[in-house]
Amino acid sequence: MKKKNFTLIIIVILSFLSIACSDNKINKVSEDEKEIENDIIEYVDDIEIENEFINMGFKRGNILKVATPSLEGNFNPVAYDSVYDSWISEMVFDSLIDFDENGLANDNGLAESFEISEDKTIYTFYLKKGVKFHDGKEFTAKDVEFTYYTLADPYYDFSRNSEIFDIIGVKEYISGEIDKISGINVIDDYTISFRIKEPNVKKINEFAYGIMPMHYYSFKNFEEFKLLLDKPMGTGIMKFKRYIKGKSVELIKNEDYFTDKAKVDGVEVELIPIESHVFTLTSGEVDICNPEANLINYEIMKNSKIVNIQEFIDNSFRCIGFNLRLEKFSDRNIRKALAYALRLDDFVETQWKGFARPSYSPISPISWAAPDLTELNKYEYDVEKAKKILRDAGWEKNADGKLMKNNEEFIITWTTYKEAEWSLNLLNTAKNNWGELGIEVIPNVMEFDEVINEVFDKQNFEVFNMRWSLSSDPDPYELFYSGNDEYGKFNSVGFHNDKADKIILDARKEYDKEKRVELYQEWAKLANDELPYIYVSIGTTIWGVNNRVKNIKLGPYSDWVFNLDKIELEY
Repeated sequence: MKKKNFTLIIIVILSFLSIACSDNKINKVSEDEKEIENDIIEYVDDIEIENEFINMGFKRGNILKVATPSLEGNFNPVAYDSVYDSWISEMVFDSLIDFDENGLANDNGLAESFEISEDKTIYTFYLKKGVKFHDGKEFTAKDVEFTYYTLADPYYDFSRNSEIFDIIGVKEYISGEIDKISGINVIDDYTISFRIKEPNVKKINEFAYGIMPMHYYSFKNFEEFKLLLDKPMGTGIMKFKRYIKGKSVELIKNEDYFTDKAKVDGVEVELIPIESHVFTLTSGEVDICNPEANLINYEIMKNSKIVNIQEFIDNSFRCIGFNLRLEKFSDRNIRKALAYALRLDDFVETQWKGFARPSYSPISPISWAAPDLTELNKYEYDVEKAKKILRDAGWEKNADGKLMKNNEEFIITWTTYKEAEWSLNLLNTAKNNWGELGIEVIPNVMEFDEVINEVFDKQNFEVFNMRWSLSSDPDPYELFYSGNDEYGKFNSVGFHNDKADKIILDARKEYDKEKRVELYQEWAKLANDELPYIYVSIGTTIWGVNNRVKNIKLGPYSDWVFNLDKIELEY
């Protein structure tokens, strides 16, 4: 009960202060209001003093509890779309290769070692022996083969298989031309090789799919396979215990893990609205959360007696995506007009107050291939330039102030999710700014999981906003290569550009890092000019961690799951 009261009081204080500060006409606070404010402050002071000695998280014992704003239930390495479902998958499953804190591949996964042929087209993995799945059955090369055949199943309809298309025979297998993939070869129980069509410098990173046990997941039809998506089983550091839809996922320690075991007895990932994350953290209800990076959340966590803050510039970008298949967005000049008409610099400053910076391309400034910002168009606010571009394209305001062309009104339906404050605020900013041009913006607000379905699985949208988390390699293949413009794939905007495709493919074949840098910087300039997305911002990520959680170091490539073999809890 005290936890709920504490949360309520904090909300009251925030509301009171925002009202008192928002109206410049208010210069004087009444005596009654002062008395109420003093009572609130005294009450919170009492709680803060108490929190110096009481950490509510101790009551959970050796169970780590993490807040999440979304759980789709696709807890499977070949099926998840969201980073939140990936947390569950990464705890339950292991992949052939692993990654270090800099996002670089190593052989700390299920492979004891691996070899790459001299011509860079054959990858041979020598598997660890004695590794057991959570039901006690032994892991072998047949399970690896099964996992990759599942990705190539003709009825596979998720978005995570684009990285297997360069394996010889995969596309023919998917189309039904052959019944065996010649590029996948099980040599013995502990050795498997993959042959790809041509060299790909980042291919080793693409052997990061969690390996599924064939005996558990084997299926007669793909719908049968889907029945187990929310009942995962692998070789991972945690065993799945239960999933309560719309509430939480519980996992327990894998006592038979083949390498460093978890020091915690279990993990609970609870579905909590993101606007409540900091309050559940400061009350001790959860141990870890990743709230919206803004000044209010930062200050609430900073002032808590039980919270440590970890922050860093993220390897990601927020964006506005266009359905380029629609005529009104197919002309890049129209997209540029919309970019010039947005007050993005003001929005980024107002929304994040120093916890974000404007973004001008899909490559993060922390990337080893980050472009020179002086060579990119920043699309600074210029509504007159936007109007001229639209007039030149045949769009004119009518007597009612509506933007028209060939008797068609310029209307944009904007699909967004309500779990994040910035999403709704960006929508309202666009509605106001583009309204000055005579464009009507119609909100289409839904749950995050529904947005994923509409945008990627159905491609049923006009405009949407999203935050993309990137890997350590800036390869844009999955998001922007024209061959990935299919239902369920990540090129949902339908970007087709011959020059971009050539750069993307050339960079994947180039093993000289300096030359790759040149190619990706050329790509960044092209992406900045073509604007398949309007690039909104690059964020500072903030994590709140209960100070009972020890040995956790978070970064762009190392989330809390990455730290799970090191984390210890006080209780």
